[in-house]
Amino acid sequence: MMEVEEKRQRGRGQWREWIKEPIAAHQAPGDETNWTRDVHTVWKNGWLAVMVRTCKTEIGLVQHATIRSTSGTDLTWKEKQRIKNELFGPSATAIEVFPATDRLIDDANLWHLWILPLGFSLPFGLHHKEPCSFPHYRP
Repeated sequence: MMEVEEKRQRGRGQWREWIKEPIAAHQAPGDETNWTRDVHTVWKNGWLAVMVRTCKTEIGLVQHATIRSTSGTDLTWKEKQRIKNELFGPSATAIEVFPATDRLIDDANLWHLWILPLGFSLPFGLHHKEPCSFPHYRP
């Protein structure tokens, strides 16, 4: 019954308010070899949970947002975009990675967004002002 109500409300765009739960380092789940030990914030809205950790990279600080639905239902692209906008801001750019098979970790029904540093722009895109927005090369 809960899954039906969740789908109905999500389909209408009726989301509950996000509640932020800071996590102390000693409270993070997992052992020292698991990335979940670095989670510092969890956002919840009743049917979605988003765990956030910060990664220091060569392009600056990247936020890793791991999203799960409490019912296990899939998320649409539009819902992931909304999560990105509501939690990290509409000016943020995020990517979802589909790794090489030898780097794949698929132990749970989770989605991972990587929120790039503000001001960082990808070297490609679909918008007409971005590089590679129109075909420049055809093999």
